[in-house]
Amino acid sequence: MPLLALLAENSALSTGVVVFARIVPAFILAAPIGVLVDHFNRFLVAVAANVIRIAALILFSTLWLVDVDVALWHLVTLSVVLGGVEPLFETAAGAAIPQIVEDGRLHKYNSMISFVQTFANGVIGPVVGAALFAISPHLPLLVNTGFLLAGSALLIPCVAKTPSPVASVSDSNEDSGKWRTRMLVGLGIIGRNPILAALVLLTAGWNLIGWMPEGPLAYYVTEEVGASTTAYSWILATTSIGSLVGASLAPLTRTSKARMLVLVTGTPIYGAAFVLVHFSPNIWVTAFIFTVQGLPLMLWSITATTLRQRIVDNRYLGRVNVVFHSASIVLGPLGMALGSTLAEITSARLTFLVAGSALCLLAVALTGWALRPGAKAARTREQIRVDLTDR
Repeated sequence: MPLLALLAENSALSTGVVVFARIVPAFILAAPIGVLVDHFNRFLVAVAANVIRIAALILFSTLWLVDVDVALWHLVTLSVVLGGVEPLFETAAGAAIPQIVEDGRLHKYNSMISFVQTFANGVIGPVVGAALFAISPHLPLLVNTGFLLAGSALLIPCVAKTPSPVASVSDSNEDSGKWRTRMLVGLGIIGRNPILAALVLLTAGWNLIGWMPEGPLAYYVTEEVGASTTAYSWILATTSIGSLVGASLAPLTRTSKARMLVLVTGTPIYGAAFVLVHFSPNIWVTAFIFTVQGLPLMLWSITATTLRQRIVDNRYLGRVNVVFHSASIVLGPLGMALGSTLAEITSARLTFLVAGSALCLLAVALTGWALRPGAKAARTREQIRVDLTDR
């Protein structure tokens, strides 16, 4: 999308506008998306989301076939549609997993899914996308359309086999006539449980603070360190490589103590790695730190996802998941903007020290608050079940 934006209007502002256009609908539609996912067949919702994405991509690609000059407003429109539908699919898919996977296998399957997503998005996707774009600007969109069609075909048989999460449940905790009441249920569940509240705040911290160094990263590598643009491209892949290792190791954290250790130490270790980058003497040490940094990133993410799926009643999981998804998709770009601003005022290297220190402090404060003796979560099935042990 940024490359297409540069073709339409060769300016840095054009890429920013396209990215921003994708964030806004995801934030505005978060609450109703959670309600839809919790009140309709989640596989049907996922397929419907894909159909909308497929239609949008085909329509946009058709502009090239009929020799229409693609303008910035075309890209903004496409970004708005994709940005509104993407959280619908992601939330539905994440909430559907506990419906078809046994509780004791959730961690294993979340690890598998995270491995494939990281490999596709962080390693294969950028390389293949760039190669296809060099052949024809609209070719990556058509390839994406093909994958969406194939994915939807695989999901369709699951629609009939999996009921709606509320199909056979009488929900006495909600006023079925008020959508606003339904939309606030996810926030209410998170607010009542210190563990979930700490997880969502840590997720926000990972994205807002953790993405700060990403904004001025290119300037840091090429100008302050003096490395080549090739080295910058390689640096971008290092965290993904570490994340793949982390996803591979995640199934080994089978015990409650191991998973608790990951949740407590993951964020401080990730933050400490940023602090080490600040003092890194050369690009090779930085690349090694980034690679190692991918391990706690992926281990924490998988463990937090599994815990959320296990402790939240499945009837409300969509509305809880969408809060976490919104924290990720909205705060990440904002963090990059903050990092770029800080780098402009001081230096890009300093953003690593600031971000790393802030993450460590946030992790210590939230962990101490969530695990304090007085913080006891509700354990009834109708509300929230906090249980790190395996069945």
